[in-house]
Amino acid sequence: MTTPRGTGVASGLPTTGVVPAPPAGSTLTPLIETWPQGREMYRGHTRGRSPREFNPGVGKPGRFSFFADTGGKTVPILYAGNTVDVAIGERLFHDLPLGSGAVLVSKQYRTVAYSRLAPRRRLRLASLHGDGLRRLGLRNHQLIDTDAIDYPDTVQWAAALHARADLALDGLIWMSRQFNTGQAVVLFGDRVAASDLDVDPDVNDRSFYQGGGLGLLLDAAERAGIRVGTPSRYLS
Repeated sequence: MTTPRGTGVASGLPTTGVVPAPPAGSTLTPLIETWPQGREMYRGHTRGRSPREFNPGVGKPGRFSFFADTGGKTVPILYAGNTVDVAIGERLFHDLPLGSGAVLVSKQYRTVAYSRLAPRRRLRLASLHGDGLRRLGLRNHQLIDTDAIDYPDTVQWAAALHARADLALDGLIWMSRQFNTGQAVVLFGDRVAASDLDVDPDVNDRSFYQGGGLGLLLDAAERAGIRVGTPSRYLS
């Protein structure tokens, strides 16, 4: 049987096998973490696109996307972090090799911007760090500290947690693999509406290609030992 796009099922793709399968149904009992109303989060996104727009299932798969709900419909998602550094790490440094020689060329960030959001209501998130991982019988290397080859397996945890409709989860929270002192979140677009998120007008669609956004990117890259191919001139 052919696996539908967006289900998160491995469908014959090779994985390392390090990610255990999630338990079924009500035996999956995550630790619930609250993201308070008004607490800021930062999102890296394509310039000119609304930062409140959920991805309906377009582009490369991620650690917790894309997957289908119990009715077979792909769940839209929105990734964000609690700091700009998380947004930079997850959006721009994600696919770069570790160690010396890593280079971010200008075309990779030319069309990328960041915005600051805040939820208009409290969000219920499944905790995938600290005690939340232990509660699920997982260690960090089995879910978060894994490479893209294991995404067909890690996304099954997102699908299984989302399927616990009785828990009314708005998304998931974990420590960013790229910047592991910061929190990353994914929000489910069938539980969180764009209207549930406020956009800070002072930090909206700020380009990483020029001005202050470029400065933040260069600072983060310097700390991480990443060389950035800069534009021919700085623009303000």
